[in-house]
Amino acid sequence: MSIQLRYTLRFHRDMKRLNDEVCKRVKKSLQQFIENQKHPGLNFERIVGTEFSSIRAGKNYRIILEEETPTSYIVLRVAPHDIYRTL
Repeated sequence: MSIQLRYTLRFHRDMKRLNDEVCKRVKKSLQQFIENQKHPGLNFERIVGTEFSSIRAGKNYRIILEEETPTSYIVLRVAPHDIYRTL
């Protein structure tokens, strides 16, 4: 099953603020997600109390996603782990 991703302007702004190493981790995590949502390193999970999900991008960063269909997601944000407090 092939996953399709759409990226928000906010996500692109977030990426511009990150250093090169974190950007590489984000891109790698998104590629892994496209290839296999269940990859154990991603820790793909629903964010409790919201309609959003998240995946890991390294130890300290999370990528926030919104499911459109089972094979289509909107990539909303990438930010440090405490982004959960702003949702």
